[in-house]
Amino acid sequence: MAAPRKLTKDIWVGATPTAAMLAQLSRFGIQSVICNQQDSEEIRVLTSHQCEKVARQLGMSYAQAIVEDRHHVSEEEVQRFKAAYDAAPKPVFVYCRAGYRAALVWALSQLENREIEDLIEEVFDVGYDLTLVGRPQLEKRVKLISHESG
Repeated sequence: MAAPRKLTKDIWVGATPTAAMLAQLSRFGIQSVICNQQDSEEIRVLTSHQCEKVARQLGMSYAQAIVEDRHHVSEEEVQRFKAAYDAAPKPVFVYCRAGYRAALVWALSQLENREIEDLIEEVFDVGYDLTLVGRPQLEKRVKLISHESG
């Protein structure tokens, strides 16, 4: 299981946490947890309900913003994540099976204010390569944003 990775001062991403990992994140000052993973995926350490229970016991807020497929993140999934992220007390820990979807959906949600290359580099610096799977989705969303605003 990959250790949580700090993307910015406001967001950490990683794999499905254990109860001990959530306790450690709480000690690091994490205020919120967002789950991007469905319970129907591989056997996990904690189900989303168990993770929510532990997070709340530790004083953290909890939300779900499921992202079903890292190859095809829908605009609805991006908007659901953005709403959960924007509403969450910071810093936030976002998780999925390995952390990639968490990093990707965050990057997709930031495109209104950030450049693709900056996001790809920032995510790459913590160990997730968005160039193959993520870049086409990032470019598609930029076009969607440009079309909606123009």
